[in-house]
Amino acid sequence: MGIKEQVYLYSPVFLQNLLTTLYGYQLQRDRYGPAYQQRFQELMDKRAETIDVAADQLKRLNEFLLFCQHHSPFYEALFAELNLQLPFEKLTDLKQIPPLEKETLRQHIGLVRTDLPAPIIGKTGGTTGKSIQVHYTKADMQIRMAHLDYFKATHGVEKGMRRISFTAQALVSEHQRTPVYWRMNRALNQLLFTVKKISPRTMTAYLQAIDEFDPESIDGLPSAMIELAYHAKREGIELSCRPRAIFPTAEMMTREERQLIEDVFHGPVFDQYASSEGAPIVSNAGADKNICITRWASLNWKQTEKCS
Repeated sequence: MGIKEQVYLYSPVFLQNLLTTLYGYQLQRDRYGPAYQQRFQELMDKRAETIDVAADQLKRLNEFLLFCQHHSPFYEALFAELNLQLPFEKLTDLKQIPPLEKETLRQHIGLVRTDLPAPIIGKTGGTTGKSIQVHYTKADMQIRMAHLDYFKATHGVEKGMRRISFTAQALVSEHQRTPVYWRMNRALNQLLFTVKKISPRTMTAYLQAIDEFDPESIDGLPSAMIELAYHAKREGIELSCRPRAIFPTAEMMTREERQLIEDVFHGPVFDQYASSEGAPIVSNAGADKNICITRWASLNWKQTEKCS
């Protein structure tokens, strides 16, 4: 544990709220700069346009592959070995490139990384196995946030609305006696709930805090939402909040669990995955098909419906 984490965890609750908000302002500066504004506006403008989906996908695919060829030693060597002729003439030419196995990425990540400076280091969630470090630039982060916020905007949720997030971060010290298992990030109007303190003894307090905050959106780990929803059903607790949308991520859930969350929290669930590490965001598109829908079945490649 680093010094910053120790200072935070041994601080009183009011100071932890302040530190959480200060960190929120730092994230706001990093995430919502010029690259974010430009990409978000581009995505919003596209909603009114008629797009040749296949042509747009092919253009973006070729741009990406040429970038990989010129800046990644791994793909430069792979494309040479395959005698790959770029640019592709059709989307199905992508089948010429074998899928990248996670273990291959783990073993050769130094070669896969591009030669461009990427000082920001993140980690994949590790939901499907071991976590992997991800390097990206500030512009990468802002573009990722623009796509995520655009996805949310298509479901009526705008940046700055009251938001509840379920996180696995250690927000609460093991030594804390006060039954307050959430912290306020006023910079983003976000109430953060740690999943590590959810238990039969604390669930009612969690539900009361959610209702009092009256969120306009809920996001984060669905396992926490499911446990709280089951508790609400068992105890006959009726929530009065009416979020516009619920965005679970990082974990799988069954059709029955999805319905349970919608019934208890009184909001529609829209799935999104892989938004945290800068990978393509896999998500529900609903009536708006500007969000990229990517489906993988085993190792079989399938054309996406539409990419923004």
